[in-house]
Amino acid sequence: MFNSKSFSVFRITISSVRLANTVFKRAMSNSELKGIFLKSVEAVQPQRLIRNKVRLRDCHLTVGGDTYVLNKPCYVVGFGKAVLGMAIEIENVLGDHLERGIVTVPTGIFKKNTRPCNSKIKYVEGAKDNLPDKNAEMGASANICELNCLRKQISILKGGGLAEVAYPCKIISLVLSDIVGDPLDFIASGPTIPNSDSAVSAVQILKKYHIYEEIPDSIKRVLQRENQFFKTVTPVLNGEYEHVKNCVIGNNRIAAGAAKEEAINYGYQSVIVSTEIDGDVKKISKIYAQLARNMVCAISDSTNKDSLKVFLGNIAMDLRAKPGFIKEVLDMDFSRNICLIFAGEPTVVVSGKGKGGRNQQLALAFSVEVNNLGIKSADISFLSCGTDGIDGPTDAAGAIGTSNLLENALRENVNSEYYLDNNDSYSFYEKYNGGNNLVKIGHTGTNVMDIHIMIIKPGRN
Repeated sequence: MFNSKSFSVFRITISSVRLANTVFKRAMSNSELKGIFLKSVEAVQPQRLIRNKVRLRDCHLTVGGDTYVLNKPCYVVGFGKAVLGMAIEIENVLGDHLERGIVTVPTGIFKKNTRPCNSKIKYVEGAKDNLPDKNAEMGASANICELNCLRKQISILKGGGLAEVAYPCKIISLVLSDIVGDPLDFIASGPTIPNSDSAVSAVQILKKYHIYEEIPDSIKRVLQRENQFFKTVTPVLNGEYEHVKNCVIGNNRIAAGAAKEEAINYGYQSVIVSTEIDGDVKKISKIYAQLARNMVCAISDSTNKDSLKVFLGNIAMDLRAKPGFIKEVLDMDFSRNICLIFAGEPTVVVSGKGKGGRNQQLALAFSVEVNNLGIKSADISFLSCGTDGIDGPTDAAGAIGTSNLLENALRENVNSEYYLDNNDSYSFYEKYNGGNNLVKIGHTGTNVMDIHIMIIKPGRN
């Protein structure tokens, strides 16, 4: 005999199982995404990079493929987010050949890391704020290359200044790239590269973003008289100082490669789509969401692969995709889980007054875009995080978005689009899913921009 009470219990039980299954799958995807990301960060730790690129045997120092005879004392000068680990390791390598050194490290770094003892290198915590103010500049949507053009004009050491003051000493510059494409004249604002930018260019950038009138008069005076701290008198050959050897020891291609290998270890088919992502977050989120939709369509029906091929060709230029990626994607088995990897550094036009960073904004924007496209036949998760561990003025490296984030957020009475429009992605992620979609790893001691990871699992339940 039919029992309505038993049926209700059965229905509630089935519903509870489905909910538990959804929560479990969400936790699994988050764990996998974080694991893949952490492996990418591990691959670009400065100590590891120095060990891979720099070796000393007797008095012969090998950097990359070049060898130098150390018959004079060596001095170390350094700066940047990764400099602590680099300096510690280079002192280990040089040993008694090191006379002394000085490096500026990020403010507060010794709260997490132990200050080296009995070191010949002096460690100085640098100023808290960038010059010019990075948050203000990036809030105006300027890209990192424009920001560095400005820095080179108002600094003594940037834009070749360090090479000028050190001449005629031989300089070996070990570079960890935090800019798309590894342009040496822009990484750390090119302290050992001749400056090809003019003060006029810097003024044009400030005017382009309508902030020239807001800068101090002292800066305007510097820009109006060009940078006369030094006049180039050192020998330059093919755009580089003759007494300088620049060596890029790490970049986001290394991080992306490590992420791909870790994804494969998790059982995913993995393809690196691009390591040169830039442009506005809003545009990038739309492209990523459309890519997810086209991938899912091809998963659902293999005859859609032709449409996917056309789509991939159309977005290749916007994503500055790597050669051959289309074939790699199309050659995958679409019945298995897929992981697509991107790297770079997009920007955000800030119109709201909330709290967040470009990575949290991108993860949330992607989730909204995927939801609007109505993708139902696959589970899609997406991580966007900064390899330095810090996204904007927050304690998070970034966040994780999903194809069902909006519907889950509505159940929790959290309006995702309100937070997105107000550039308040951090507040959204604090409220959503108990904060578990925020990725918090602290300062990593390295920086090769951002890693974006999209995983697609066929057969959404």
